[in-house]
Amino acid sequence: MEFSKLNQRIIFLENRTVVDEIGNHTSKWEEAFCVWVYVTVSKSDEVDHIGITQKTQMLNFWVRENSYTRSITSTKYRLMF
Repeated sequence: MEFSKLNQRIIFLENRTVVDEIGNHTSKWEEAFCVWVYVTVSKSDEVDHIGITQKTQMLNFWVRENSYTRSITSTKYRLMF
């Protein structure tokens, strides 16, 4: 992989349960780590419905593998782009 193509930075957020001082449990997304990625648009579509144009894009992220990215699961992490 050419490292010069890694031109966008994304942040992975981890879902953590936080307990406050009186014992209430709340779910919170906290920043886990950042990585540089190469982003491409693989599909782009526009739909006009009742005068409102809705644009949908499908993105591909090319991430360099490291010890952080090996532990990513779809239920515990989400990304902020």
